[in-house]
Amino acid sequence: MTEYLIINIIVSCWVLAVNRLMPIQAKYKFTLLIIAISSWSIPFGLASFQSNSAFFEQAQSVISSVKVPVSNLITQTQTSLFAWESQLFLLLMLGFIRFLIDVFQLYKQHQLYMTKGQATTFKNVFCIKGLNNACVSGLFKPKIWIDESLYYSDSAETIIIHEQQHINGGDNFWLLWITLFQRLFWFNPVMWLLVNQARLALELRCDAACQQQSQNKKYQAELAQILLQMNQQTSSTINHMSHSPQSNMIRIKQLSQETTMNKIHHTFLYATAFIILTLSINLLAKTTNGKPALATNEVLLDISLAMSSDQPLDKKQFSVLTQNGESTTVKIGDLKLELKPNIIKQDSERTTILTELIIYDPSTQEISRPSLMSYNRKNAVLMIDNEENENTIILELTATTKE
Repeated sequence: MTEYLIINIIVSCWVLAVNRLMPIQAKYKFTLLIIAISSWSIPFGLASFQSNSAFFEQAQSVISSVKVPVSNLITQTQTSLFAWESQLFLLLMLGFIRFLIDVFQLYKQHQLYMTKGQATTFKNVFCIKGLNNACVSGLFKPKIWIDESLYYSDSAETIIIHEQQHINGGDNFWLLWITLFQRLFWFNPVMWLLVNQARLALELRCDAACQQQSQNKKYQAELAQILLQMNQQTSSTINHMSHSPQSNMIRIKQLSQETTMNKIHHTFLYATAFIILTLSINLLAKTTNGKPALATNEVLLDISLAMSSDQPLDKKQFSVLTQNGESTTVKIGDLKLELKPNIIKQDSERTTILTELIIYDPSTQEISRPSLMSYNRKNAVLMIDNEENENTIILELTATTKE
């Protein structure tokens, strides 16, 4: 989960920055945004690989400052009443149900348009009274819907060209794909930023294609007038030609701007993409024993905790990554553990690690301060009697550090 969050946040922030700051054509911006959105469906933590290469070991010290706090935050969530995976699954299921509602509404809206629409002389173009806009609906047999007054205006040809370009670009499917991730990750603020920019880029890409097809910049000249005549329409799954006033203003300005990348832009884009790729690969690198490749002075604590009174014995297992000599806190049910590993002896043959613990039980107001000595990668067991609850805490710990 640590690798999944870090990689996706880095990729998403990079794409948002490129989309905002660099003069890239709309079609390339849209492609980058779709990649960033879709990457949230990739289980990066499961895509790790094993390697003991010095290249990966050297890079660990660079990314450990980010990886350690994220890993510890996830560990604390996993040891609460509901595990992180269970919470995430519940949120995703709620989002998927909302997406199914969107699909149903899309179907009902399309059927309503089919009932109200009147055929025109153009193939797959239908007039509707009171629409005050133009749009495309339908997936496999998409149709263009246009307000009756707009159809009989001088701008009808430009409007139809715009909507036909949406069909040619498969934008009805792309819009559904974007909506799927918007609903699944409704709790993710980064996803909302990506989705909003992707919807805008979808329109900018369509406008740019229409501009290339028109002569003497006719499309640019008519777009502002057309958008002023239309009412604002919002729909998650239907392409309306007119959106919010802010989006419409951006579209009009975009057509009058040059989007030419110079050598500096290309160099920056490729260099930052290479850095992100390198960091992502290093995050996924594991050692041959399946543990993360640790940086110098970094300690991975694998802990198993159980109560002897439990029938059957219920072990709670978790891992926490920290620095040598630094304390980290985790919560397991009613217990709160503070752990501080200390590498006290390190030579060519053996590494010894002393882990100081503070165990606090709020139910009995009892605090235990044991210490546990262990060798690197070797399991050690600690038993603590709790006289108040007449049970024994059984704690198994394996401390792993870089040799």
